[in-house]
Amino acid sequence: MPHGGPRTNGEVPRTTPPSRTALLPDICYTLRRKVTAFLEQPSDDQLVRATQAQARVAMGVIEEALQSYTHDQISLAYNGGKDCLVLLVEAFVAASTRTYHLDLERYALPMRAALDAYIRDRPAVRAVFMGTRRTDPHSEFLGHFSPTDGDWPRIMRVNPLLDWRYAEIWSFIRGLEVGFCCLYDRGFSSLGGLNNTRPNPALALDGEGKRFRPAYELVRDEEERLGRDR
Repeated sequence: MPHGGPRTNGEVPRTTPPSRTALLPDICYTLRRKVTAFLEQPSDDQLVRATQAQARVAMGVIEEALQSYTHDQISLAYNGGKDCLVLLVEAFVAASTRTYHLDLERYALPMRAALDAYIRDRPAVRAVFMGTRRTDPHSEFLGHFSPTDGDWPRIMRVNPLLDWRYAEIWSFIRGLEVGFCCLYDRGFSSLGGLNNTRPNPALALDGEGKRFRPAYELVRDEEERLGRDR
């Protein structure tokens, strides 16, 4: 891997959150300290510098959202990678929910119906932080603040990561040693449904497609979703 975060004895950082749950103020302080250190880190690496610039933009969007909405008016869309290989993703969601003190609501519904149900359950919510990027399907014309379309439930979508490149996402995750689902270590670069997701063939180490490099070694944005059946 030519770019990315630190390794220890040649190993990549741990990919699951720690089992012991810290207090929320401690979590916030630790994350803030890590982000600040990452932004202040001098680097000759073009990818790291680009990621730092994107992180500053994202923090500005988050700050604007927090000034525009009260805490009970804003939420976070979080799925840990949807439902691909359910047990592994479920385990990661459960662990990260405990680690970051998330008040998680689950809806076994299509996206539009789930959002409608969530707003009925949380009527104060007016905005939702999203992990959407411009390279995602139907997202090329979004802004950092984009209301939902047409007949969707009315809510403001806040997109701090909108213009991040695929490699920049992984540069940030690995640079801050943020935990991630272990499927990404197994060649999955985009997690979708159980029946339409497989390891990315661009990461294959052999012609038979049985061994794969980790997702963070992928470089080209256009190859991110090659493991997703259409």
